[in-house]
Amino acid sequence: MKDHEVPPDVITFSILADSLCKERRLEEAIAMVDLMIQRDLRPNIVTYNSLINGLCRSGELVKAKSLFDEMVSQNIFPNILTLNVLINAYAEKGLMDKAQKLFDGIIDLGGEPDQINYNTLIRGYCLQGKVDCAKDILEEMVSKGFLPNLVSKVT
Repeated sequence: MKDHEVPPDVITFSILADSLCKERRLEEAIAMVDLMIQRDLRPNIVTYNSLINGLCRSGELVKAKSLFDEMVSQNIFPNILTLNVLINAYAEKGLMDKAQKLFDGIIDLGGEPDQINYNTLIRGYCLQGKVDCAKDILEEMVSKGFLPNLVSKVT
């Protein structure tokens, strides 16, 4: 691209950052996004999702939540994927209060929880041995029109 004098755009930087995150080269991915910003390119939801997913996979939940908050403050609203990555990361670490708070905040952010969000929360409660909480979430899921699927039942 450089040889052909084609400047990289948000998509190019996001792809590179995502690839670096998948290789667990998070510092380089963050540096890539910083370079993008220096070039007056604004990260988008795809960029943020890549970084948040990479941070969560590496157990960097505080950094992931901080980045999430930064994203929202920039008026880039999370999508279901963003929320599910964070809910899942909290659930896997046994931080169900944070997972539940984020889940409850989906509506505040203008979204609606989907079946994956519900299943992730149910799974988290089951992993913590909080079967009654999981059952309550399952009942809420059904009341919202989602039928339990194999994941809901196995969890």
